[in-house]
Amino acid sequence: MRIVEEFLPHKSFWEVCPQLLAAGPTKVLYDEDSSKKKEKSSKVMWFIALSTDINSKYYNIPTVGEHNKYELLGGDVIGDKKYYDKNKKDCDNLIAFYCKLQDTPAQRTLREWDDKMVERAKFIKDTPFTMDSYDYDEETGKQLKVPGTADTLDKMMGMTKKLYDDYDRIQKSLSISEMEAEALGGGQASLSDDGEDF
Repeated sequence: MRIVEEFLPHKSFWEVCPQLLAAGPTKVLYDEDSSKKKEKSSKVMWFIALSTDINSKYYNIPTVGEHNKYELLGGDVIGDKKYYDKNKKDCDNLIAFYCKLQDTPAQRTLREWDDKMVERAKFIKDTPFTMDSYDYDEETGKQLKVPGTADTLDKMMGMTKKLYDDYDRIQKSLSISEMEAEALGGGQASLSDDGEDF
């Protein structure tokens, strides 16, 4: 379900998306904001929307590492590159709520897969290549094999293409389903829409 039709961070988030004033953590954020015209909470919600919404141009920027989207958007939208780190619990709560509102079960699964692929890529990047080595065990007088990481990393990197091919296939299938739903005004296809006799 689309929450933001147009990403307009120069406008008040609450004017663009007034429905989020009704309930939940977004209502609490708004109610607790004492800034002029609720500007602070508006910036926080633009930060959340731009970093989390699957329709945002910033969605695919990683959440970790150098030049991550939280630092980029925190600095440019809120004025504090470390905003997410300083307010992680509140941000994560708003992100989780935003995702619940937006994501279908299929989108939720795809988002979780995306998070795991980022985690996997970081693991591969941070694990050094090592070859098998041998240590001498003084108690037994035997050499002990210390397995290296090279074989495991090679296997993981070899699987990367297959995993991304599967991910792309699922993403394309999801995009087609979303376009079909959009063509029906957000509704579900009826039997007659599908060409089925009923």
